[in-house]
Amino acid sequence: MNLPIDCIGLKNLLTKPVLENEKVEFKEAKVTHNFEDLGKYCCALANEKGGYYILGVSNNREIVGSKAFSGNINEVKRKLLEEFRIRIDADELDCEGKRILVFRIPSRAIGVPLKYKGTYWARSGESLV
Repeated sequence: MNLPIDCIGLKNLLTKPVLENEKVEFKEAKVTHNFEDLGKYCCALANEKGGYYILGVSNNREIVGSKAFSGNINEVKRKLLEEFRIRIDADELDCEGKRILVFRIPSRAIGVPLKYKGTYWARSGESLV
């Protein structure tokens, strides 16, 4: 299972030369975020042995904060559990006075790829395919 990330770990991750790959996906999501996109990325990351989906970080590695899924994070986790039958944890961080949401996605079971809305999603570099 992916380990929790704290603010120091997030800042260290942001200094890495490769910003996004098959294991990490950053989204700005300042105000809101689409559950459909969350589902696709959770599916793709689980199919690639797990990873992190982080809301509140811009493409240029700036911590911008996010209001996405405010007040209902437990409901989001419940919906993800119902959809995938694997526990996807979510941590809310306060970094530099800004809310960051980190979804920790475990690997799918060996030999059992996940699908979301009828499609088997995966990551290819920085692309969702």
